[in-house]
Amino acid sequence: MLKNRTPHLLAGMFVAGIALAGAVAASAQEDTLRFTGVENNALVIYEGSTPTELVAGVEGVSITQTAASPDGRYIAYVAYEDATGESTLVAYDTTTGLPTTIAQNPAPAYPVSFTIDSASIVYAMQGASIGQNDDGSAFNALDVYVQPLDGGEAEVTSLRTNIGCGGGLQLPTETLYTRETLGLGGNSLMLAATPFGIVYSPNCNGVGVTLYSPENGGSEETFMDVARVALSPDRTRLAAIPTLLNPASSPELLVIDLETREISRILINAMPDRVAWSADGSALYFSVQAYDTTVVLEGERAERLSAVLGEPSFNRFTTILHRIDLETGVDSEVFVQSAFAISRIQPVENGVIVTTIDNVDFWAMAIADGEYDYVADETGEAGLALIPVTTWFVPETLGDPTEAIARDVMQVTVLP
Repeated sequence: MLKNRTPHLLAGMFVAGIALAGAVAASAQEDTLRFTGVENNALVIYEGSTPTELVAGVEGVSITQTAASPDGRYIAYVAYEDATGESTLVAYDTTTGLPTTIAQNPAPAYPVSFTIDSASIVYAMQGASIGQNDDGSAFNALDVYVQPLDGGEAEVTSLRTNIGCGGGLQLPTETLYTRETLGLGGNSLMLAATPFGIVYSPNCNGVGVTLYSPENGGSEETFMDVARVALSPDRTRLAAIPTLLNPASSPELLVIDLETREISRILINAMPDRVAWSADGSALYFSVQAYDTTVVLEGERAERLSAVLGEPSFNRFTTILHRIDLETGVDSEVFVQSAFAISRIQPVENGVIVTTIDNVDFWAMAIADGEYDYVADETGEAGLALIPVTTWFVPETLGDPTEAIARDVMQVTVLP
């Protein structure tokens, strides 16, 4: 449901020929998709076009860090108490409808995941600062737990991570992007169990990825200057975006073989923003954020917007999703949308589910028209609710229809 929008702002809002005001029509493809998400602070599950509430929303409690077990039985999430900062990691059993508390106050930036056999949940606990790097920056203990879901004893591996990241975000599109990607500015952290050890982010800024192998007393190999890492469905490879790319560089993606540690470089034709695998691991998807135009306001509208942004204008972007076949090298544009960014790309059979964060237009125009008081919105949540977030099914076959399957559902996570 679209929230906190005035009628005239809704007028004429269409995306790819689908009116966003009102319900999204069900389709044959949609009926085969199964995913979970957060809607109005409640954990919901979509099996077809209608959501079912699994965990009721509680005022002042945010649900985040959602994850699904490979067999689709368990949904993990962290319930975060906004006032106290306390959090609880929970595993929800979809077969029994029962939630189980796994841990208190897990590391907030690291994702929760499951082992490939769905028998254990993987999460991190942040320790106290335990030392300094050569450059003087601090690092923390990072205890990684592989906790059997049958109640058995957890296997704990002590690693370390650099700390001290932070930074302010002004535009609500940037805030939503950070929330949806679970990483500052979109640099998601990594934490997963693989056949070759634990893959994790050694830096809180999401740059670099380390493979910890327990053999021979434990060894680590860190791949620096990579970010926004995606693990292949069989957990044997990583796809990543080089952090040293600049507009003068030849854009590329990296594929890291976790068994051999070999890195393959894949040249692409546009600067990538996010990367993901296809369901069978034969292709990569990557998104591109492209500048579209600058909207400049005049008169009283310009004055009101300038009081917040410092200028009477805002930018619009177009986001593009590519699919590149790893065998043939064929690079195809499969989705184009007027939006700030694609925040999530998740493989499903015959395509991907993507989440788009719309451009800042509604927020900016609500300020300009005097309908939204930025200063009075102390938490910023009312402003965030002005930005449409849409979930799409994008088929892998060119020419097949793209479908909007949900709106304003956050933390969308595909269930097998």
